[in-house]
Amino acid sequence: MHFHGHDDFGLATACAIAAVRGGAQWIQGTINGMGERAGNADLGEIAMALYGLYNVPVALNLKKIREVSALVRRASGYAMEPWKPVVGENLFMRESGAVASQFHIPEAIEPFSADLVNAERRIVLGKKSGIDSIAIKCQELGLDLSAEQQQAALAAVKRLGTEQRRLVTDDELRAIATRVKRPA
Repeated sequence: MHFHGHDDFGLATACAIAAVRGGAQWIQGTINGMGERAGNADLGEIAMALYGLYNVPVALNLKKIREVSALVRRASGYAMEPWKPVVGENLFMRESGAVASQFHIPEAIEPFSADLVNAERRIVLGKKSGIDSIAIKCQELGLDLSAEQQQAALAAVKRLGTEQRRLVTDDELRAIATRVKRPA
């Protein structure tokens, strides 16, 4: 028995998993779910769900999923949502201050280990950042700010992120850190 599914209702991955659990031994899918209509079942999502949720051995090298996904996107010119499961840019990126406070406990905030798919975990800054986000990013960038200076930097980051409607870059944080260390 085999399975071939389209994602017209956003259920192709779930249907593929159900097919395997029902006895299918061959699952047809595509990289990044690319295909006709709304696309096909995504092989990376299927492999991760089978492995991570059901302990089903898979014949794919999970560490290569993101690399292959990027290669297919470049070759096809296909753009992908940053929040796409398994391979999206946002999966291991944290902006929220509440979540950043648990950054040192990945299993508390992530669906599976970033190492499993060779991804990088990172903190980004913006309007939703908190003091833990600032502390982690300052440590990462080697910026030495007192608790009071971190609070001032957080206010500046939130203001910039809100006004610009985007994330704050590392260079912008460095400039903010310089300003809060030497107030005018």
